[in-house]
Amino acid sequence: KKFRERLAKLYNVDAGLAMIIKQRNKPGEVERMDLVGSVEGCDAIIVDDMIDTAGTLCKAAGELKAQGANRVFAFASHGIFS
Repeated sequence: KKFRERLAKLYNVDAGLAMIIKQRNKPGEVERMDLVGSVEGCDAIIVDDMIDTAGTLCKAAGELKAQGANRVFAFASHGIFS
């Protein structure tokens, strides 16, 4: 909650609070993604530990937009980009 309030105060970012649960068939292949929470009319931030091909990140961003997010931002601690 404090992170969200600080983003709004410092950067004028209206961030939705939600979680995407992903299920994989096998490594590198996402079977499905489910959004828990609402992002409709809000800006969303994806926080991930690692980005390799960015396939999951792009699919998650697409799901957030499909569920009504205004803008989607992404942050990761490790970019591999193979």
